[in-house]
Parts: sequence; structure tokens; C-alpha cells
Amino acid sequence: PAPALPAPDLLPRAPRGFLGRARELAALDTAVERARVALVTGPAGVGKTALALNWAHRRASHYPDGVLYADLRGFSPDDGVDSADVLREFLPALGVPPRQVPESPTAAAALYRSLTEDRALLVVLDNVRSADRARPLLPAGARSATVVTSRLRLGGLVVTELARPVPLGVLGLDDSAALLAAAVGGDRVDAEPAA
Repeated sequence: PAPALPAPDLLPRAPRGFLGRARELAALDTAVERARVALVTGPAGVGKTALALNWAHRRASHYPDGVLYADLRGFSPDDGVDSADVLREFLPALGVPPRQVPESPTAAAALYRSLTEDRALLVVLDNVRSADRARPLLPAGARSATVVTSRLRLGGLVVTELARPVPLGVLGLDDSAALLAAAVGGDRVDAEPAA
């Protein structure tokens, strides 16, 4: 028998200098518990990616079968990343030899669903422009969870996948002051990744 592959971990590093957002982190916990799909929404630059990555790093141990991440670049000047291209990265991470990844997007999505049916995975889909781009990337199993970030409300995910919205606004005054104090005080604080 072939040796078991380690659980995939495609998450980028956790953001440095992440402050506050306790209420939103708790809302993500609740959303994932109740609906398995959380939808972090808000305007550009507000910190959606930073929130999702911070939460995912904190909760990764709850998903023993691995963590998958993709930036769909839905708001870039080009057309963004197609879900079929993401599946060509996710399927090998789940143990499918690259030469056995189906060429057909429909077949690739079907294989992904079957591979995720009995696993406990966390999937983070960043910068999603439409529900249609996210839907083929949602894991099938009841023990898995997905966090989607978007500038849009993606009502299609709310209606068909029962996604729970987690709206994100600008930092409050106390958190903004703490972030500024850390930056002025010489502590290294990286800007949150663009949302």
C-alpha cells in the first residue's frame, strides 16, 4: 500500500500585527458551527483576508484532514481564477496524482466532492466574486467547513448553501489606536492583506 500523505496545509502564513476583531472571530465560530459556510463581507481593504487567515490558523487543528486555501482574485482587472484551476491544485493536495486529475471541470468537481465526503477539511476561499466560482470548491462532508471572503454579499451562497454572513467594517477606535501605537512604538506591524 502507498504511504499515507500528510494532511494538506495550503494556508499562507498568519498575518502579523493582527489586532482586535474579537466579535468577528466569535461570529466566524458561530457561523461555521451552524452553517458550515461562513461568508466574510466588507469593502476593499477592511481586512477580510486578515480575519479569515487569522481565524483559520487558530482553528486548523479542528480539521485533522487538512486546510485548503485559494485566492480567486475575483476583483482583479483580469477575470480572476476559475474554480477548475483551483481544483487542479486542490486535488493533488488531497492525494490525486497530477496526471489523474480530470481535464473536465465537471469531472474534477465530482472527484473533489467524493474525496471530501468523509473528511474533516477547512477550506478558505478568498476574494470570491460570484457564488458560481465558490460552489464547486465547497467540500461535501458534514465535518468540513468553508470560509469565503468577498466584497459582495453573494446572496447565491446564502440561499443555496445557507452561508452565514459575517459583515466586517473598519476597526473600532480602541483597536485603531492600539494598532497605531504598536506601529509608532517600533513594533513590527504588517498591514493586513488586501481584502
